Amino acid sequence: MRIHFIVIDFTTQDETWTQPWGENKTIRNHYNEMAVHLSDAAATKLILRFRVFDDGVGFRYEYEVSGADSLLITDELTAFNIAQDGTSWSIPANYDTYELLYRTQPVSRIDNANTPMTFIYADGKEADWITNPTAYEIIEKQVTAEDTLSVDMARGGGQAITFMPL
Repeated sequence: MRIHFIVIDFTTQDETWTQPWGENKTIRNHYNEMAVHLSDAAATKLILRFRVFDDGVGFRYEYEVSGADSLLITDELTAFNIAQDGTSWSIPANYDTYELLYRTQPVSRIDNANTPMTFIYADGKEADWITNPTAYEIIEKQVTAEDTLSVDMARGGGQAITFMPL
């Protein structure tokens, strides 16, 4: 099968909305998005949509098949290669409920999990986006309102931090 690249769209969204229940009544929906549009000879269209939020990253596949009003997905083959072990937070995979307690464990020990999953990685002291791109540290820390978090960034580097209530 031959896939053709069509176009890449970039957008930014920043809005708030009010939910009828939950801990936070007003939700800010703020992200940058990249949508990669692809097509094949049969005019099947696929959009790979990536969204980067202040506290995470998400992606999805969007299919459009000419003449079809629905699709049957028989398998999910998305996989990730993680260069270095890290700390993860997830709930065990369970098809009956999503209301389970989160567990903290190394990424290498995950054998099953429901989404979303959370990881923390930060640049290592010798990190360099050209010569040493896989040097990073995994940090786990319980913080309170009195704490100040500071991260020293390596050349061309960055950090990813996700906060979760205890």
